[in-house]
Amino acid sequence: MKYRDVKLAGIVQGPEEIAAVNRVLESDWHVSGPECNAFQKELAAKIGAKHCVVVNSGSSANLLALAALNLPKGSKVLTSACGFPATLNPILHLGYEPVFVDYSRFSLQISVQDTVKAIQDDPDIKCILLAHTLGSAVHLQPILDVCEEYDVKLIEDCCEALGAKYKQRYVGSYGDIGTFSFYSSHQISGLGAGGAIVTDDEEVYRKCKSLRDWGKMNVREGYITTELDTEVDGIPYDQQYTYKTIGYNMRLPDANCAYAREQLKRLDSFVTKRKLNYGTLDSLIHQLHIPILSMHMIKDIDPSPFGYPVITPQRDELVAFLEASGVHVRLFFAGNILRHTPYTHLSSQQEFPVADMLMRDAFFCGCWPGLETEDMAYIGMKIKEFYDV
Repeated sequence: MKYRDVKLAGIVQGPEEIAAVNRVLESDWHVSGPECNAFQKELAAKIGAKHCVVVNSGSSANLLALAALNLPKGSKVLTSACGFPATLNPILHLGYEPVFVDYSRFSLQISVQDTVKAIQDDPDIKCILLAHTLGSAVHLQPILDVCEEYDVKLIEDCCEALGAKYKQRYVGSYGDIGTFSFYSSHQISGLGAGGAIVTDDEEVYRKCKSLRDWGKMNVREGYITTELDTEVDGIPYDQQYTYKTIGYNMRLPDANCAYAREQLKRLDSFVTKRKLNYGTLDSLIHQLHIPILSMHMIKDIDPSPFGYPVITPQRDELVAFLEASGVHVRLFFAGNILRHTPYTHLSSQQEFPVADMLMRDAFFCGCWPGLETEDMAYIGMKIKEFYDV
């Protein structure tokens, strides 16, 4: 098989996305407006949530989700020592105390056993912020049970897992809040950016919306009229310019929302193609009988594969070989994030052997819907060539 350039990720789009963006460009309103409103309703309906707030990134979604819970000052928030900064950083930005647990070697998700034990052992933990990794899903039931028993909030970071299901329901619909990302390498694109928060909680929804828009009392998206519908210090004023919190500007322009609406229509077909590509490479690697480990799926999980993970002690050599062969890969996010300079002060005597192993031995290949069976076969062939089998 001749040389191929197998990209880790990319965009699959059609004339529908281009027409949607042009529709906004030809309109008289480009900020968060009718397309934003429509996308919020469509995404909430797809996930099975009552409310949705669209923001400018998945990282912003995590920050607003945690802020909206309004936890007591100094609260502890449990997360994983392994993963991407977007899950840990909001805990630090908001002044909460992170509590870390390891990953599971088999699922490549947060350790359910360690999470449950940590909640049972520490009554000061008020929230869990976990990520569904690489398009698979955490075995949520034991975590949901312990959250209910100990009155702990749950935020599902689904930024890599839009379209994944647990027990036949979409991830993001189980916790108090779910978050998503529409960065270009994810399951759908928001014209290169975008994120979202979903929740059934009316108060959380309103807080997220307010925080997204500078802390406004009432957010009316689109071109608005002035309404003197409240008072500020005895002065008649408009709720749209009355502030209840110290918020941010994390809106997503209508062109991005219009693009994402068309991408959302393709989500099911994208997930089907991702599963096909993942399964093709998985089958090829298993046929080789070589010392490579990957991700174990439990029966209750229906994934929306983000990438195909490879774990091998020969990680460095294999990564160099694949990249030189045109197969582009990525390392396992931050690995043990506590080993990175900004976070070393958070480490204690606690050890995270799986996070360390993934940092040392893991990477992942692409399986995005723009890849064909021939691309997956090429990856398999190159891995076979590396191991000379």
